[in-house]
Amino acid sequence: MRPLITTYYGVLTPVALEDHLHPEWGNIRFTITGEWTVERPGSTDPTGTRGALFGPTDRTAIVRSAGPGRTVGAGLTAMGWATLVQQSAHEHANRIHDLADIYGPTAERLWADLCTSD
Repeated sequence: MRPLITTYYGVLTPVALEDHLHPEWGNIRFTITGEWTVERPGSTDPTGTRGALFGPTDRTAIVRSAGPGRTVGAGLTAMGWATLVQQSAHEHANRIHDLADIYGPTAERLWADLCTSD
């Protein structure tokens, strides 16, 4: 998986959080607990409530948690996007998609597994 993933990450916040997401390659993110939103100029896409596919971006976004929360994710290299998403990155640029729309029930199973792990 090393050539496909830029990094794995997790964010745990005990309180409400507001931060910036700077331009980056595509990501897959999972909300484990809490409510998270992402606002990006020019986009009206809702943030996925469980799993989300974030396309590559060229603009900064604001991420917020409504209170305590935990999210985990993985950044995708260009090869990772081509292998794991198998759709045009251009069509997903600056967009957020519910992961279930891309992977169907597999996304829901992965989310459930992540929620029960430590």
